[in-house]
Amino acid sequence: MGTYASSSDVTARIPTRPVGTSSAPSTTNIDAWIAGAEAKLAGRLSAAGIAVPVTNADGILILREWICDYAQGRALMAIGGGSDEDPSYTAGVALVRGYQEWLDTISQDPAGTEAELNGGSSSSSNRLMRGYAIDNADSKTIAAGDFDPTFTRDEVF
Repeated sequence: MGTYASSSDVTARIPTRPVGTSSAPSTTNIDAWIAGAEAKLAGRLSAAGIAVPVTNADGILILREWICDYAQGRALMAIGGGSDEDPSYTAGVALVRGYQEWLDTISQDPAGTEAELNGGSSSSSNRLMRGYAIDNADSKTIAAGDFDPTFTRDEVF
């Protein structure tokens, strides 16, 4: 069983095909595909500066969907026997490709991905633009009013 998904999550997506310990593919195969998908994901998230494991409830649900897509895709590819003529195989290929494309978006937009997986917030390590008001070493803060505008007025009328 993986961190974000289990074989039962994947087998529920293939209701017309009984999957068990002795079927082909088996729950052991599905568990291995889940572990592989989670390892790829953890590596990509870590490389993007995003803390793993993700602990936000919504983030976990998002990751479960993507990991199940990958494992279901691999299962459908196995069911289809590697034939481009089999609709199960082509559907599986599409799911695996979709997972890979999603992994690629993590590298392209780490701050957006982190915000998506952590309920809307991201850490400063993934901010693409820095500014003095937020990233200064002078202990000045917006909350303390250090950056409030100041106005002067000449008393000449």
